[in-house]
Amino acid sequence: MNRSRQAAKSPRARALGSALAEARKAADLTQRATAIRLGVHHTRIARAETGAQPPSVEDTAGILGVLQVTGERRSEILAMARDVHRGTWTVTGAGVPKQLTTLVDYEADACSMTVVTPLLIPGLLQTRPYAHAIMSAAGGLLDDTVIGARVMYRMGRQDILRSAEPPTFTSVLTEWALQSPVGGHATMAEQLARLTEWMRHDHIDVRVVPAAIGASLSSAGNFSIYEFSKATPVVHLEHISASVFVDDVREVADFVAARETILSETRSSAESAALIEHYLSYHRKATR
Repeated sequence: MNRSRQAAKSPRARALGSALAEARKAADLTQRATAIRLGVHHTRIARAETGAQPPSVEDTAGILGVLQVTGERRSEILAMARDVHRGTWTVTGAGVPKQLTTLVDYEADACSMTVVTPLLIPGLLQTRPYAHAIMSAAGGLLDDTVIGARVMYRMGRQDILRSAEPPTFTSVLTEWALQSPVGGHATMAEQLARLTEWMRHDHIDVRVVPAAIGASLSSAGNFSIYEFSKATPVVHLEHISASVFVDDVREVADFVAARETILSETRSSAESAALIEHYLSYHRKATR
């Protein structure tokens, strides 16, 4: 099961590993039992499932044979194995939720996260009503059942910021994100109150780009940078019906440089906190 180091722990390698782990569990087999049937050491299966050592197409086919995965699902997983070396991973339309498992893996492994969301409070800091309002604004792309499930999933993802050893988390947004009454003034007031609570944690920093700055690189769109203690950074781009992971070193470097430029445009942490308090008061008064 030899693959290049370049593919190891990449977004595609992690996704392939997750698919293999899901298939193994569906077959009610342990990693050790699967390895015995394949005639390999059980650590090979473990490393394949974490994305640390992605299997070749031939080895993937062997694993799927042991797990009795057939038909369309087998073809999908083999396609993932063939594409494991490709640096940028894009999924559109209904496929976007398939990347959530990989995203959560990165959130769990990261030592540092920077999330730039110019017009919104980032998902890991959102309240349930705010998240529901955002997803409900999708213009009928999502039904109520899907929205409810995704909101619950998003709330669960926030546990990483409450863990014993959380990553450092930096949120960058514009003043407009604080002013806009997403879900109404009451929902927005609750959201900004929660944001001030998050900011009391030493590992969480929220920085605001003031409206008075005019044209800003932050207006270019959303992106998140995940940094790790023993791996190169990964960038995640998320849009209405498309999601992209970028791990090409040169492309990631462009986003890291953009982050530094955008942070230079923000208010300080203390000044940003004061702006948030100002708009919290504004939304509270608007509800009376």
